[in-house]
Parts: sequence; structure tokens; C-alpha cells
Amino acid sequence: MPATSSRKHDLSLLSRSARAGLVTVADAAKALHISNHEAATRLARLHKAGWLLRVKRGTYFIRPLEAGPHDMGSAPDPWPIASALFDPCYIGGWTAAHHWGLTDQLFRSTFVVTSAHIRKRSLTILELDFRLARVDDRSRVTATPAIWRGTQRVRLSSIERTVADGLATPSWVGGFRHLVDILNSALNTGSLDVRRLSNELVANKSGAAFKRLGYLAETLWPQRSDILTMMGPHLTSGVVRLDPNLPKRGRLSTRWLLWINTTVSGSDWST
Repeated sequence: MPATSSRKHDLSLLSRSARAGLVTVADAAKALHISNHEAATRLARLHKAGWLLRVKRGTYFIRPLEAGPHDMGSAPDPWPIASALFDPCYIGGWTAAHHWGLTDQLFRSTFVVTSAHIRKRSLTILELDFRLARVDDRSRVTATPAIWRGTQRVRLSSIERTVADGLATPSWVGGFRHLVDILNSALNTGSLDVRRLSNELVANKSGAAFKRLGYLAETLWPQRSDILTMMGPHLTSGVVRLDPNLPKRGRLSTRWLLWINTTVSGSDWST
């Protein structure tokens, strides 16, 4: 069989076993019925010929067969790529907020929450930017419901999980001001289930998240007694900053044990 035909035959078999266009040495060995050593050799040859892009050691991205070598084709969907590379993980933060229509703000990076070991917080892979956040609770990550994204299943944080994560760590949704916008949008549209939000906050084990939510609800949405009444049992000792990215300044709220280091006004957000 000519070399080009042999390569296309291998690529066809590899494509069938690839996940989001990604193939590992182990995947190739199984698909081609060869040893891991031979699989690594063939993948290296295909990469040298321009049919594969090396993502990391032992992992390659298969260029679309119709595109030909050295042609990237259309940009791959970052969600399945993230799901394959950083498993176990879920799409969360500002990316999930935008998916659920809670913000019009567009971020270049796809936000990924993972319990896998990561060395860097920001990565660019296949010309796609990823912002990574690591959590220790693997079971909470793996229990996150998945949705279909093309032909792949991808875990996606719910509206309540997205808000809870943002209350615990506002930078996940783009910062404190974006957090308030997202929370206001969720309350305005009626898409936020307060009981589920409470469950997510409890699972997050973040007393700071409850304090921020209590203060914001009392200040901006005092009519939401359903939010305020769930605060009591979950308030913890210790003082935290309303906006953790700003210095400890302003006044201390003894009710919520918060340094009120930024201004929020009811005229800016109202339901």
C-alpha cells in the first residue's frame, strides 16, 4: 500500500477512536492493533508529515481528513477539547455564565474547573485559550451533569453552581462587579432556584460565599426574604473581604463579618 494511502487508512482508524479529535498513544495502539511503542512511532511520523498536531507528550490532535496536512481547518470546539484534556472537569465560571445567558460579557478564555493535577492556570492549546481552576473535591466535579456538545458529552456547571462558585471566588466569573451582574440577571429572569443555590453553597464549603450573598441580598434585593432566611445556619466566624481582589479597607459589617471594601448601590441593580 502506498505511504499516503497507508497514512490515510491509519488516520481513518484513529479518527474513529479519537475523543474531540484527540488521540493518545494508548488509543492508537488499540485502534491499529499494535504495540504502544509502534503506535508512538506511527503517531510521530504522522505528526512529522503534518497530519497531526502535538498537544502534549503522547497526545495529538487529528487534523480534519478533508483539510489535508498542514491545514488546521476550522477551529475545534474548546469544550470537548477541555473535557478530554483536563478530565475530570466541568465548564464553569464566566463561560457557563455566558452559556446560561447570565452575562453578555465575552471572554477569550474558556473557563474550566478540574480536579486533575495542573501546572499552569492559563494554557493555549490548538490556538484555544483555557483558564483553569483546580478543586480538591473530585466527586463534586464528576457528579456535575453533562450536556451534549456536538457528538461529545461535556460537564457544565448549572446556573446555581455557577453563581455559588462566583460567590466563593468572584474571579471565576470575571470579578466582583461581574458577579453582582450575574446574580442580578439570574434573579431578574427567575432562572435561579434558591434551594438549589443553598445546596451548592453548602457543598462549596465556603462561609465567605454565604456572607457575600447575605450582604448583597440585604443591600440590593431586600425583598428577597427567601435568600435572607437561608443565611442564618451557615454564617461562619472570621472576617472576609466583600471583594477579595481589593485591599482590606472601608467599614466592617459586624452583621455579615465582611470588610465592605467596595460600593454597591441599589440603583445599579434591582429586580
